[in-house]
Amino acid sequence: MGRTITIDLHYLGQAGIISVFAAPTGDGGFVLLDSGPASTLPALEQGVEAAGLALGNLRAVLLTHVHLDHAAAAGTLSRQTGCEVWAHPDGLAHLRDPGERLLPSALRLYGSRLEVLFGTMEAVPAERLHAVEHGAAIRVGSLELTGWHTPPHRGIGTALVRPGRRGRGTGDESHLVDDGQALQGCDPAPCQRRCDRPERQVTVRPSNSVQTE
Repeated sequence: MGRTITIDLHYLGQAGIISVFAAPTGDGGFVLLDSGPASTLPALEQGVEAAGLALGNLRAVLLTHVHLDHAAAAGTLSRQTGCEVWAHPDGLAHLRDPGERLLPSALRLYGSRLEVLFGTMEAVPAERLHAVEHGAAIRVGSLELTGWHTPPHRGIGTALVRPGRRGRGTGDESHLVDDGQALQGCDPAPCQRRCDRPERQVTVRPSNSVQTE
């Protein structure tokens, strides 16, 4: 993804658990790869300032997927800064109305700890919400990325690649294909359908990692 700035969100007061990544857009602004949970917004703002950036210059949030640890702050950021939010097409409904399915499901799983863990997830305004189409370019200022749909996380994952660079920005894990062969336990059909371009396997862990060269 070219030059990226790691911002540790100090999740639950601990370093090294959740990070997001900022990439300058060449016009004084920047984009974020994932937003992190809403509970870590103060740490995000502090990290942005420490990196010499201004949260008001946030141009876009690019989501690898819509799980709360990656995306719960996106709506609040969009409402506060006016930034655009990009995500896999199948994740848009959850971002537009998280109270319909996403949050009730999370409440069943986490119970009374939901807000402590992830904060209050606000909806992304519909006019600022965009689909990352498979193989399509996303341009923000001078920054250009290509989105590739990836099989993990119920098929709604997105990897982001900067043309001409070998780095790939992914979420929890990215499985790619090599010469049409599925790698690392991928189901061959969705891999071939969703990841027909990348030339080599990339598996990235832990959560919210970026490969750059």
